Amino acid sequence: MRVMIDGGSSADVMFWNTFKRMKLDENGIRPNPTPLFAFEGSKARARGDVTLPVIAAGKTLSVTFVVVDARVPTM
Repeated sequence: MRVMIDGGSSADVMFWNTFKRMKLDENGIRPNPTPLFAFEGSKARARGDVTLPVIAAGKTLSVTFVVVDARVPTM
């Protein structure tokens, strides 16, 4: 599976349906009480944080994603 990481963003977001499709263990999610707000001001419910290995430019990085229970935006 491929993900896009925006290095200029304040959070790396993973949508809940993506988390489930990846068949990741929910026990790996750490609580995160910080609310997330989209650019238009809507609030998204964060289920928590999960740290996963991500291969980028041939290197494996540990990236912490905020798992969000929200609709996936369409492009």
